[in-house]
Amino acid sequence: GGGGDVRADGGGGGGGGGGNEVTFYQIDDGQTFSFLHPVNVTSLTEESKLTGAPLPTVIESVILEVEAQKLTPELRRRFSFLQHLPVTCDIMFIELEISALLSPEILAAFEPQLAERQRRRDQSRKKDERERRKDEQDQRKRERRIQQRLRGAADINMKAMPKPAEAAVSASGEEGTP
Repeated sequence: GGGGDVRADGGGGGGGGGGNEVTFYQIDDGQTFSFLHPVNVTSLTEESKLTGAPLPTVIESVILEVEAQKLTPELRRRFSFLQHLPVTCDIMFIELEISALLSPEILAAFEPQLAERQRRRDQSRKKDERERRKDEQDQRKRERRIQQRLRGAADINMKAMPKPAEAAVSASGEEGTP
């Protein structure tokens, strides 16, 4: 899902230098294994290489998407900054809106990937909305069926109950007090 703001602190190496530096950003809540999404890290790294400017040490931005998943050996191989975490622990990759931090050249280079991610988010939201509306419609149908059954049962009970005039008839068949 999206929405909200987040603050991510940089870890690992600094600027766009080479070598074996590892750069990652982790949410500064200290509670969860939440990291800046790789598409954000890669685009920021490319921006740093292009401009020679160091990577930002803190990013505060709007959340576009949160991907929660279990850490797998494959993810640990792909992302060296996850090596210290136990396999099967819960992690989150958080994609932020960082276009203000990127030059037009880098935005253009990443546009196809970012557009595809946005398209998938839009499709997912539409699907979720359709499912929510269908669930609400199904719930209303269930409620109507229950109300109809209850009304039908009430009609049957009303017919079976004696009318007030019949209740006043005594055991001898005479009206009035027994």
